[in-house]
Amino acid sequence: MGLIEDIQKELLDPEYSLSNILRKTKIVAYEIQHDALKQWVGAELNGYRGTSLETPSYRVFYVNSIGNFSGAFGAAINNCPVPTINLPKDIKHCLENHEEKSGIKSLEDLTLEQGKGRKSQFLIPWPANLIAQHATDFLQNYSLMQAWQCIGRNQIVSIIDTVRNRLLDFILNLKEEFPEIEKDDQYSEHIKNETVSQIFQTFVLGDNNVVASGSNISQRVKMKVRENDLDSLMDYLHSLNIATEDTHKLRMAIEKDGVPKQKDLLGQGVKRWILNQTETALDRATTTAYGVISGLIVQALCMYYGWA
Repeated sequence: MGLIEDIQKELLDPEYSLSNILRKTKIVAYEIQHDALKQWVGAELNGYRGTSLETPSYRVFYVNSIGNFSGAFGAAINNCPVPTINLPKDIKHCLENHEEKSGIKSLEDLTLEQGKGRKSQFLIPWPANLIAQHATDFLQNYSLMQAWQCIGRNQIVSIIDTVRNRLLDFILNLKEEFPEIEKDDQYSEHIKNETVSQIFQTFVLGDNNVVASGSNISQRVKMKVRENDLDSLMDYLHSLNIATEDTHKLRMAIEKDGVPKQKDLLGQGVKRWILNQTETALDRATTTAYGVISGLIVQALCMYYGWA
């Protein structure tokens, strides 16, 4: 059984450690020389602190806080929910939105506790300076002495499960796009890096509206964009999160350019629109996203004009 088959088998069995599966995936990433996969696997293993990668959305979640308050004459309120409505917006946002940057192994260890010692939540203390500065901003006649963000065990489990599911989606789509990798240990020879990038963008980074340009996924685009059906083209571009204002500009460019004089030769207005969109993708995302977005737009236009 090959390495990719091993990864798929172990992903389906919760008894296998996800951190060990990710280490095997790291070998695959180096063998196919895919930098984005290397970076993602590395960040999931070692944590996102100190990396250039943005914390993925599945590692960011809303949390509540509890605290201990002290009042006059020895009055005290312990383990009380801490209202954050009076705090400055930036501080309120940081306290209510937790970015979990720890590596997968650390998260797995947190969830392995069993029996009486098993915790339903984990506490992260507020900075002492923050408490000192805003101690009297919460409850009338009381001062905040200690406070903690409350991380639910289910939220940690959700991160682990999401990584496992996204990696499984990536492996399954990789096999679907390159079926020969199941039979040949030298699978790196069969894999096209551009297609891997598109599968990775879709199924790992989580933009499930992005569709790759490989043979199987091209058929999905074809199902969405019909020849000479401008509305179906607009709907498909909306599914790629392209703004309505931008799709309206494309509609006007298509109508102004008219029917292309020859196959595979786009009009000047459409060309300018594509250039603007791909530059926007490059400004706000990665080089991978740039290639994905530009390729998908061109492919959709080819479907519309009946060239594919």
